[in-house]
Amino acid sequence: MMENLQDIEREISAHKRNLERNVAELQDRVTDAADWRKQYEKNTLLSMCCAFGGGLLVSALLTPGKISHTYLPAGEAASAAPGPLNQIWTGIVSAGASLAAEKVREVVDGVVPGFGEHFDRARGLKS
Repeated sequence: MMENLQDIEREISAHKRNLERNVAELQDRVTDAADWRKQYEKNTLLSMCCAFGGGLLVSALLTPGKISHTYLPAGEAASAAPGPLNQIWTGIVSAGASLAAEKVREVVDGVVPGFGEHFDRARGLKS
């Protein structure tokens, strides 16, 4: 009976070690999946496409009126230049978008440690 009990204890210990290894492996996988730097390194093109798409979405939301898809011949482009009010409005919208992007960067930097430095290096602001 004692040998049987010891066999059961050994089997339980072996299962426990196996489960501990599996849990440690799952923790590593979850940590890797949540690490934005590793995801960016693995999926650089996808990350860039998402950033580009997000920029287009923000641009579409901030653009006043409808976007015209009318293309003018080269000679007519100068005569169709936007007026001074339109240029001022475009400048205001651009400044607002820049300010919003900087605020988003600050918020993300507060949540993801090191994001600001990595972002600035990617933009070439810091060496």
